[in-house]
Amino acid sequence: VEIKGFQDLKAIPDVMDKEIERQQKILKENARSRAPARRKDLPFVRKKMQGEVRKALPDGNTEFLRPIPGGARMYPETDLPLVRITHELIREARDSLPKLREEHQSELEQLGVQKDIALQVVRENLLPLFNELL
Repeated sequence: VEIKGFQDLKAIPDVMDKEIERQQKILKENARSRAPARRKDLPFVRKKMQGEVRKALPDGNTEFLRPIPGGARMYPETDLPLVRITHELIREARDSLPKLREEHQSELEQLGVQKDIALQVVRENLLPLFNELL
């Protein structure tokens, strides 16, 4: 839950306490609605806790503003221009990636460095020092 609209920062603890109580009440109602004897009586209480944006009210309570959008946003981002991802862009990105540790280790071994020492040089990030000493 995201809470917005605090006009007085001193009200934050009170609003948070009331929000915790509100959510605990929902969870308790959910637990009761799952009880076998009452399941058919209170199906409307089964409210799933979802991400939402709420507004802080002066009395310390909150009110629903909107759901928090998930990974599949309801609308495209309008503040940023579209980026065209071309094969050239992918190639440039791939070519600019740093070498993997295993590649560095293999290169050291090809220079005649023992495998365990090459592994230690790579793990402890001593490659710049090693290259400087060469």
